[in-house]
Amino acid sequence: MEEKRSQGCYPNIMKKKKIDPICNNCRLYRREKGDCGVAVLVDGKKYHLPVFPGDKCHMDALGIEVKEVRFWVEDPRTGKPTSGDGKVKIEYPEGFFGDQEVNDRIYGDLEGLL
Repeated sequence: MEEKRSQGCYPNIMKKKKIDPICNNCRLYRREKGDCGVAVLVDGKKYHLPVFPGDKCHMDALGIEVKEVRFWVEDPRTGKPTSGDGKVKIEYPEGFFGDQEVNDRIYGDLEGLL
């Protein structure tokens, strides 16, 4: 005979907690450096905003859309990520580098120079 448990046995499992959007609750908050792990790119330079643990998310407040870009080095022989020499790979969202027509024109011009 199958035993049924009532919803009352584990009352906290079904409740969803609202997490306060502050830096201390964010996975991108870098406690040791006291800044936000989101890199802001300005003229090709990377900046990290200094923040306090109780600060509300500056990216939300400033209306900055956060997009994830991943870089890694891949061993050309195995095709697996490595910490040594290899081919640099990048993964980015569509439209990250702007309008596709502009990208095609820029990269097309560069290919002619190579």
